[in-house]
Amino acid sequence: MQARFLLPALASSGGASSCILGPENRTVAVAAERLLLGNPPSRILLVGGPRSGKTTLLRSVASAAEQLGWRPTQARGFRLLEPPTPQQGRLLLLDDVDRYLGSTASALVELQQGLDLCSRVLLTTTKAPRLLSAPAGLLDRLREHATLELCDPEPETRYLLLVHFARRHQVPLSHEQARRLAQRWNLPPGELETQLLNLIRGFVPQVQSDPVSALSSTGNKRQQMLRVMRVTARFYKLPLQQLRGDSRRRRVVHARRMAMFLCRRHLGATLEQIGEVFGGKDHTTVLYHYRLFRQLLQRHGQVRCELRELERLLHLAPEKPRAVG
Repeated sequence: MQARFLLPALASSGGASSCILGPENRTVAVAAERLLLGNPPSRILLVGGPRSGKTTLLRSVASAAEQLGWRPTQARGFRLLEPPTPQQGRLLLLDDVDRYLGSTASALVELQQGLDLCSRVLLTTTKAPRLLSAPAGLLDRLREHATLELCDPEPETRYLLLVHFARRHQVPLSHEQARRLAQRWNLPPGELETQLLNLIRGFVPQVQSDPVSALSSTGNKRQQMLRVMRVTARFYKLPLQQLRGDSRRRRVVHARRMAMFLCRRHLGATLEQIGEVFGGKDHTTVLYHYRLFRQLLQRHGQVRCELRELERLLHLAPEKPRAVG
């Protein structure tokens, strides 16, 4: 079985610091190992959705670094580790950098200083680099990092994760049961662990208010589409009116296409209904943007990450998209 990649010195007996990365994340695994064992500089910006395993991976790197001789030092909000020898370079680890960037000016200065001091850096974020909000100089430095997307696990990796979680929580789970569940549950690692515990406890969570269940009338559907537009505009830091207008600025067009795609995919809105809400656009225009966005979604991992985050904010289920024609 070739689905398991453990960072050096991480073969703990199912401890919280263990990190399992399958073939779908081989690039991430190799980059994390080179961060510790390769020659500096090595700077990584890891993009992943909620509960995708970013925090576990960062903790795994920290644990491996300490076992390899790095020594943690005092730092505000992030981990700073001194190397065994000066030639190896300091290591900076920061989880959810997008939240950190929204803190005080002094924290941003400290982050800038940390980046100056360290030749090895691992930052995680739920947002694509172009969506991060920070002072221009700092933002330019962040965008120079190698950007990697943490993909959701495939069935073989989900099987390994389920076995790992069962051992961690001392849950009786046969290998055959784990394989069947891995085929059925197409979930990120954090949700996979929660789902397993719910199953063992005999609790099957009920889906909260289905966002499409109340859309029996055109009026309700219009309200839901307006909500999608508001959340999308806020996510991309744009005025709502720009999504309904005709601006051809790249950022506005991308946000408009995202909102149209969400309305079509999850709300089952017709092309005509979407066109009306988005400023009276023709249905052929909506179809053109919808098809272009689908192509973009297949080619760019950052766009898929943005979609997952918006689906989370809107309480929409990405694993069961609503079928449309």
